[in-house]
Amino acid sequence: SDLPLSGNNEYGQDKVPATLAALDMKPSYQDEISLGFERAWSPNLNFGAKFTYRKLGATIDDFCDVRPFERYAKANNIAITNPLWGNTCQSFNPGEDNVFLVDFSGDTSKLTRVPLKASDMGFDKAKRTYTALDLTAEHPYRNGWYGKMTYTWSRNKGNTEGQTLSDTSTAQADVAATQTWDYPEQMIGADGLLPNDRTHQIKAFGFYDLTPELAIGGNLLLASGRPRSCFGTDPLHRGGDYSSAAHYCFGDVAENNVLSPRGSLGRLPWEKTVDLNLTYRPKFLQGLSLRADIFNVFNSQTVTKVDESYNSDSARVATYEMPIYFSAPRSMKFSAEYNYKFK
Repeated sequence: SDLPLSGNNEYGQDKVPATLAALDMKPSYQDEISLGFERAWSPNLNFGAKFTYRKLGATIDDFCDVRPFERYAKANNIAITNPLWGNTCQSFNPGEDNVFLVDFSGDTSKLTRVPLKASDMGFDKAKRTYTALDLTAEHPYRNGWYGKMTYTWSRNKGNTEGQTLSDTSTAQADVAATQTWDYPEQMIGADGLLPNDRTHQIKAFGFYDLTPELAIGGNLLLASGRPRSCFGTDPLHRGGDYSSAAHYCFGDVAENNVLSPRGSLGRLPWEKTVDLNLTYRPKFLQGLSLRADIFNVFNSQTVTKVDESYNSDSARVATYEMPIYFSAPRSMKFSAEYNYKFK
């Protein structure tokens, strides 16, 4: 073919700044309500509870589907004469009505104002809720020791993790430029348990004075594993930039894939970490503190992330469910600190 090709539809040309983002976008925000209490039950015990609820109000990401603009042009008898026509992705408010400036003609001084409803783009409203209950018990520093324990039950659900993305094989850290909202096909089955959902978390920490100069301390973390998902290709919409990014899996290559909703494949193992520390504060030099920390004492190597890409348009992904990240291995740190108070 003699037609030019460009992987990003830019053809080596400078972008037109006015076309790169929807007009009058809402800022990203979420609403939160938090209710709780703390009570001193006795000189040796404090306890408390807190309820938290957060709901996404609006978010910003990029949108790369050229079809809504072509449908608008056809419905309004607009000729597309731009020789380098193609959608290079615009920032917008997912799941909201948006207005774009579009270069249909190739003359950047004659941009067309294109209003698109959320339904025109094929998206439901962006959703994310976080619900949590924290229960806390604390022993104040008394009789030579201090301790605190917190149990958290939580649920994080929705169709968008945020403005970065952690459930792709390499993660996407470019803020507001993830693959999540690029094409509507990617959002079928996207509503479910989000990658950072942790149903149960137990945290405990404290220290004990062995002598007036020597103290031993520790930290405990127990957390249920992250939800598992599967990404493949929508068999009804093959190819395009959303290959291996839809919630369809477990069939023949791009032929008989079935819907696999987000977070529906169980969980990774629990994370279990114990840290210990020893602190020496010599009497002969007030203000000096020498400390040794051992992190992950039992060297627990828990899988914290796996490759969730099952297939592409043309092949099975050989690394599906291969571990990508593990909990940090055992390590040690030695530190010295000196504090002096001027009178």
